[in-house]
Amino acid sequence: MLSRTTQRTVTFDRPFRLAEIDEMLPAGDYTVETDEDIIQGISFVAWRRVNTIMHLPSVTHNKSLTRPLSVDADRLEEALRQDKLPPLS
Repeated sequence: MLSRTTQRTVTFDRPFRLAEIDEMLPAGDYTVETDEDIIQGISFVAWRRVNTIMHLPSVTHNKSLTRPLSVDADRLEEALRQDKLPPLS
């Protein structure tokens, strides 16, 4: 089976939460990797997302280390949308 991994950077302007982790995450840039498999047996090229990993800052003082967290891609996109909304007064 053919597969691919894409990488992108997402930016949160405010601290945020994800369902997959119990802590508040700080605002900032995060690397997100998405693994996809090609869908076989159709007449055009299409990919199916199979895993999304978000790299969180390490809990140590070494800022170059990260810890991977498997996240739900739809929930991540919703958190990004919520981050861009104006704050409630």
